[in-house]
Amino acid sequence: MSYITPEKVTAPQEHWTLHRVLMSGSAGTPAYALGMWDGDRCIGIGWNGTDDNETGWPRVYVHPCWHVLDDKLSDAVIALLPDYRDKIYAMRFLAGEDMQLL
Repeated sequence: MSYITPEKVTAPQEHWTLHRVLMSGSAGTPAYALGMWDGDRCIGIGWNGTDDNETGWPRVYVHPCWHVLDDKLSDAVIALLPDYRDKIYAMRFLAGEDMQLL
């Protein structure tokens, strides 16, 4: 695996704070994460890189970054999570409950 893993993607730092990666996938597949964008809780999405493109998409210059998912799609992403505990965790986080950062 020669791409930058979702756990290491922190850009854009002036807007995004990574809370927890929900699904990381493999090379060339999407990754989803819980985070804060300008103080609002949300789900971020990004495409993992590959051997030919280690940053994936989206990126800012040479840095991989997260793209905020439309809130209307949050329930659909949560429904795709394979672990029931992760589903509950994501719903509670997005509802504003005080969750401990990982």
